[in-house]
Amino acid sequence: MVVEGCESDCRASGSVLRSMCYRLDLVEKKTVEGAGSCKTIAFNLKELASAEDRHAKAYQKIQEALQNVPNIKSGNVAPVLKTWHNALMKHAVDTSTTKRRFATSLMTNVVNPLQDHVNQYRNQTRQVFFEMRSSYEVLVTKRNQVAAAKEKYFKACKAADSAIRVRNSTRDKTESEIAAKKNTPTLQHPPLALLEAKRDEVVAGLNLKIQAALDQSSAAKEVYIQADAACQAERLRHESVVADMLRKLDGIEVQREEHVQNQVFFRLAAMYQDMVTCLTATHNALFDESDAAFTAARDGVADFSDDCHSPDDILTYATDQVTTDLDTLAKLSEVFALTQTTFDVHAKRLEQVASSASWALSDLDGELLAHAWDKIQSSVQVFARIHGDFSNAIGGSIPSVWKDLKAAHGHAKKQLASMVQRIVLKRQGVYTNERDATVRFHQAKRELDAKHAQLRAVEREAVDEAKSPDKGIMTLVSLGWKDPANVRLVKLKRVCQEFEETDMAMAAKQLAFAKHATVDFDVQYHAAVAAVHGDFISAQAHVISALAKISSTWRTACRVADTSLDHILHDVFAAIEAIDPIADLTAFVTAMQKTNAMPAPETGKMARLELYTSDLIENETQPPPPAAPVEPGDATKIVHLPATNQVEFGVVLFYMCGLLALYAVHQVLGRELAQMQLVVEDYHASIAGLDSMLARID
Repeated sequence: MVVEGCESDCRASGSVLRSMCYRLDLVEKKTVEGAGSCKTIAFNLKELASAEDRHAKAYQKIQEALQNVPNIKSGNVAPVLKTWHNALMKHAVDTSTTKRRFATSLMTNVVNPLQDHVNQYRNQTRQVFFEMRSSYEVLVTKRNQVAAAKEKYFKACKAADSAIRVRNSTRDKTESEIAAKKNTPTLQHPPLALLEAKRDEVVAGLNLKIQAALDQSSAAKEVYIQADAACQAERLRHESVVADMLRKLDGIEVQREEHVQNQVFFRLAAMYQDMVTCLTATHNALFDESDAAFTAARDGVADFSDDCHSPDDILTYATDQVTTDLDTLAKLSEVFALTQTTFDVHAKRLEQVASSASWALSDLDGELLAHAWDKIQSSVQVFARIHGDFSNAIGGSIPSVWKDLKAAHGHAKKQLASMVQRIVLKRQGVYTNERDATVRFHQAKRELDAKHAQLRAVEREAVDEAKSPDKGIMTLVSLGWKDPANVRLVKLKRVCQEFEETDMAMAAKQLAFAKHATVDFDVQYHAAVAAVHGDFISAQAHVISALAKISSTWRTACRVADTSLDHILHDVFAAIEAIDPIADLTAFVTAMQKTNAMPAPETGKMARLELYTSDLIENETQPPPPAAPVEPGDATKIVHLPATNQVEFGVVLFYMCGLLALYAVHQVLGRELAQMQLVVEDYHASIAGLDSMLARID
């Protein structure tokens, strides 16, 4: 669609799109692709919000894994592990909250308003082109009316011209017949008067037809002039409408780019900056609390036995805590592996989002806007690489530290369990040996006491037997069935002496040895408990050192990631601040003028009214000039030519004048035809442009 003469109006109105009034199809294409670019931005920001929301959900899983760490709430776990676990829990909760807040805010404050603005933008641009199309349709209607009036006017003029030619030829033919009749007076038929009457009748009838045709052409001319004037006025109005619409479209385009710059890009960068700031604060809080816990644990690792009331309590505490600590460390190592996997997955997800072909904006968008969007895309790619580097950092040395820590703590657990088992078994053996020796000693002593009692009884019996007067009475002794008391006394003394020298001495010796062994074991027991105490302290110190190393490596990786994020965000802010909607719109116009053919602009002149020119009609409608009076002195002789010669002389003179007039008219018509050819070409180009625009809009 081409709009003639609109350049001066657009330039006067200060519209950036002033020169694009000749290629409104390109302007419309820019608006359509501009809306498509906004939809592209909204789609990719949705994907970005979805990626961050998934990362938040992954941190929720880390939080759930930390909640399932055993023995934290009720078990005998090292205080440093409890403190560190609480710090990790808070870090996971804060990180998940920050990520979810970013994703929600990105959708609520950026994506949804952008979609609303795109809908408003499409409605506004469609209304603008609807106004221009409606105005152009009215102009086309006026042009069609002008063409119809012109055709009718030219047809009437040609009919009048033809009628005049018929009358003139008929009159000339009749005049020739009359002249021939006069030159041949002998010829009586038809009579001369009849020929003259017939001539006058025919000419009068033709004059009536000519007058009717002239009246019709005059009326058609007035209609044509009025239609042309109305068309010219409509054209001026249409040019004004186009200028106003282009100026309005300037504002709409500037509003679109300003919305993308301020409400999308700036907000996105600011939200990322806030998220990075919050994550940095969360990391620092975790590491500060962890460092304080590790320092306090190093200082108080040797004081764990202050609450133990006996060496047995120390052994029980050490074995139980080493066991529970090992289970806790194993679960925490799984949590760290989950963290490393989470960052690796998030890095791949961001890389997939940033490397998608859907990030490409339209070629008709501004260079500054496209550069800022490319910078945002590259920043997302850098974010992905930073998360990948962070995943590699915590997945490089930290797993080996966890592996060594679990192996060392498992070895310490086995060693302490073996030491405690040896101590317990040895103590049990010593105490059992002393108990058994005591039992044997008391049993031997009871047997010896029984023998002494029997010996005393035999001694009394021997005394009684020696003093008894009834020696002749038959008794077991007299019958030989029983030894006499003195014999039995000798045997019994010998048995008691042997028992005391053997069994009783052995039992006493064993009891003394067992008691001595118990005394020696008590000394060794405290030394063994001290050794267990020392090994336990060494194991705890190794745990603290390993955890501090893990925390230090983690802190370094976080510091590098945060610094890199701050640096790339600084570049993104610089690219966003460089966006200039007016400059982008001007660059679009310049690029379109270089790469697309622009029709030659009119200089503001309207198409000239084309009137039908005919000497016959002009001579017919204009009265003949009055004859100049002849002075008597100017003519010395008046020659009277015959009527026939006068007619021939008039015809020759008329033809000569006609040739001169035709030559002049031919020159004028040549120039007019050249100008009209240019105008017609402009009309055809404008109609073709409008048809293409209407096809796109429909």
